[in-house]
Amino acid sequence: MSDRDRNKPVTGGTTLADPIGISAVAAIVLVTSLITGCCSAVDRSASVPTAVLSSQEIRQLHENATEVADSYWGSWPDSDIHQRLADEAVFWDPSNGDFAIEGKVAIAPMLVRWVEFFSSADPSVEGIMLSADAAAYRFAGPSRMWPPWLTEPPEHAPAVFLDVLGLEDTTITRYEVWLEDDSLEMLDYGCFAVDGCPEARLIVDRYLNAWTSRDSDRIAALYADDAVFTDSLFGIDAAGSEAIAGLADERFGQNQDLTFETVDVYAQTNDRHAPTDAMPKQGDVIGIAIHHRVINRDSGAVVLESLAAFELGYRHPDGFEPHPGSLIVREEVFHDPAALAG
Repeated sequence: MSDRDRNKPVTGGTTLADPIGISAVAAIVLVTSLITGCCSAVDRSASVPTAVLSSQEIRQLHENATEVADSYWGSWPDSDIHQRLADEAVFWDPSNGDFAIEGKVAIAPMLVRWVEFFSSADPSVEGIMLSADAAAYRFAGPSRMWPPWLTEPPEHAPAVFLDVLGLEDTTITRYEVWLEDDSLEMLDYGCFAVDGCPEARLIVDRYLNAWTSRDSDRIAALYADDAVFTDSLFGIDAAGSEAIAGLADERFGQNQDLTFETVDVYAQTNDRHAPTDAMPKQGDVIGIAIHHRVINRDSGAVVLESLAAFELGYRHPDGFEPHPGSLIVREEVFHDPAALAG
């Protein structure tokens, strides 16, 4: 996917030629802003919503999330991540076909084996995004952390993950694994193994253009009738496509002169295997997470930096049921803590 346009702004009524991926410049900005906590380009004077939590509460969330990161990736292989699991924690990795593994008793041994298997690795967290009760970590695995079905490291390793951890202080209540779209293609996951999965690009196009347009019909068309939307840092939640479609002003303020810039895209696929003639739905995209910036079109200032993660179907203990219309069923929004503090 090296020929993709990177960080291309999205405007209402305009179709993205190629919204997915992250350039080296964007990666530097992401790492610098999220790890150092400095994001001078963010203009919080613009008329956009603000977090319902205080700056001190957001700092505490960030400190908790950072402590978890340090105890897992930062202390590798001397990780205590398995000890931080809640008794009823749930692990979710659909791309590997594991789907849901429930309970600390079942999850902890798996995580211990994972760390032991890659004990010589040196993984790193490149950024953290927050909700009120979870953190999304951009995690770059070194070249030694390639899947066991590959006989040698991928040409463009490392692979990039998005690990979402539900947190109660520093106790982990859920663990979700996403892969960056270029990494999915590189590792031959699901539909990305065939042609780079243009379906994913279309989903991102449709999502960003609908929200940029603020057209309630276009936004509602993204969501299932029983969809649930949550942005806990902004205190925004809604159920049902029509209710969600009315959230544009709550999400982005009444300023209509805004545009979106895609920083990176992650996905989950329905198993890692590519679709076949006999199983055409195998490996379909079932989840998308879009790291994006909201930009004031006149000034060029960033007014918000967020991660919108949504699923295109229903989770079950024994698998995943894709929505027949590929509509969003559950969406969760995370924010760059540095941008909120800007």
